[in-house]
Amino acid sequence: MKDVRDGLKIVLDEGLYNKSLIAKQSGLTPSKLSEILYKHRKLDANEMFAICNAIHIQPGKLMDAAPDSNQQPAA
Repeated sequence: MKDVRDGLKIVLDEGLYNKSLIAKQSGLTPSKLSEILYKHRKLDANEMFAICNAIHIQPGKLMDAAPDSNQQPAA
């Protein structure tokens, strides 16, 4: 099963985004964004759309970027 938070973390890391700025533009504190990225907090739909707006990405791209946790690592 995919977790959109994994996709969000990958997208933000690969895009070299300033996470503090993204948090501010999304109406979150940097602490809340960090809690979401490290799965200490759930990501609600409104937050996801606000973050996607801030980084100019379609929400579906986050799910596309998220690895499937049921997949076995390549040998």
